Amino acid sequence: QFLEGNDNDRALGYFLKAGEKAAKIYAHSEASTYFQSALSLLKEMESDPQQRGYVLEELGDAKEALGDHDASMKHWSEALLLRKKLDEKEKVARVHRKIANVLFYVMDDKEKAEEHCQEALKILEALPESVELASLYSDWAWMQWYVGDLDTARSSAQKAIELAEKMNAQDIVAHSYTRLGVIVRSRDAKKAIEYHEKALKIALDNNCLEVAATAYNGLALSLPVRKWREPLEKGYELARKIGHIWYQARIGNNLAWVMMSAGNIEKGLLFSEEQLALARRAGHLSNISLALGRVSYAYLILGEWEKSEQYIGESWNIAEKSKDFQRMENCMISFGWLCLQREEYAKAVEWFERLSSLLERAGAEKDFLMLQFASWLISAYIELGEIDKANNQIDILRKLTLETADEVFTAITNTLKAMVLRAQKKWD
Repeated sequence: QFLEGNDNDRALGYFLKAGEKAAKIYAHSEASTYFQSALSLLKEMESDPQQRGYVLEELGDAKEALGDHDASMKHWSEALLLRKKLDEKEKVARVHRKIANVLFYVMDDKEKAEEHCQEALKILEALPESVELASLYSDWAWMQWYVGDLDTARSSAQKAIELAEKMNAQDIVAHSYTRLGVIVRSRDAKKAIEYHEKALKIALDNNCLEVAATAYNGLALSLPVRKWREPLEKGYELARKIGHIWYQARIGNNLAWVMMSAGNIEKGLLFSEEQLALARRAGHLSNISLALGRVSYAYLILGEWEKSEQYIGESWNIAEKSKDFQRMENCMISFGWLCLQREEYAKAVEWFERLSSLLERAGAEKDFLMLQFASWLISAYIELGEIDKANNQIDILRKLTLETADEVFTAITNTLKAMVLRAQKKWD
């Protein structure tokens, strides 16, 4: 109404209020429309550069939430220039951090992403301690986890938690705890569960819904597969409610895995294909690779091995090119599975042993992660007649099974031992 009455100042004020309210309730499309209208008005008016920088950054945030990465980068880059001219140091660092995240996860330019992170770090460490510095430590931890530098990732997440608690930034405390849970999961599943549960409580108590969705996903993956469904379903519905495309696709793919593990292969395949389409539209490479892996597994179980190989090959190409440690791990397991089905046992062993080397180089605990793929490696050893190697792995598995008290792994370990004894014709 004010716009039609040529009262641009008051119209601008209401567009900004509307955009802020929409962003707060995760109505990203509406927020984008309101901030775009505000920006158009600012171009017609003699606007305050500080206000223009604010609108550009908010518009970039809304566009990124909608998966429009090119638009978000354009608006953030303009905001960065304005912030620099105004010498708004902390805000400059914040925009650097946001740009770094898109460069790292979407555009696969990790070198450029690190440059932006280092620029932000240089600015923030010269200023008094801040919430923004805690956010940067948390984001840096996540990036290092992606490339497999688990020690740096853990240290950065702990720094983020310590600083965020000091600044009473509960959203960053919760986010950093759930990231720390993922980082330590390969070494200490019980500690991972503790961190995720702590993150979830803090997030729900403080209405940090995006972080809560993240925590539900992390908690599920720290539990045995049979316990994944409930936290994943809660996380998935939350991600859909707030319009968080990245976590909708990520959690959706994990739900597809639950369906397949329960024997609902066709349903899981259809659900994975939906998540793949969503991830492709958003341009999230890690989620594309994950979804391709899930689809590949479904075709493997259905006996369509050529299709399975095609999808896992595409997943591997993305993971290897982007140096995504987590997806490379999954691809190696999938290639090993496929080789087992084809009775190419030597190739299966090769893939599983490559995985062990990858985990060792990353500083992960190979022995603990052996729980995830030991049964296939041992099966291949048995088929190749390498009984000593099979027994050695079973001993490792049995020790870890006792430590985790997981009845599923107890059953698997006993089955594998029976397979070895059968191969030795020790029937009793």
